[in-house]
Amino acid sequence: MAALQECTCGARDAYLAEVEKLEAARRDVQKTTAGLVSLRVDADCRIKTAKQAEEVAHQEQAVVAEDREKLYRIQKACEKREVEMGQREKAAEAQEARAR
Repeated sequence: MAALQECTCGARDAYLAEVEKLEAARRDVQKTTAGLVSLRVDADCRIKTAKQAEEVAHQEQAVVAEDREKLYRIQKACEKREVEMGQREKAAEAQEARAR
């Protein structure tokens, strides 16, 4: 009878050891899952930040293009005024020369 109890105790101990291994494995899986979720959240945040940065860059490029266009128009207007001023000076000189 003692041998039977030893056999039963040994099987129970082996069973409890196996249960403990499975519980440890379950805890490891939970930790790994939590780590993966954390990594996913971090990656999503980084992607969102990158998309926002890209949007800002596009907006800045649009502003720069608009400013270039304005500068081009201002330069053309200045050139036109310089030509007009030159023509007025020539006309004034010609009128002055005729007046002499």
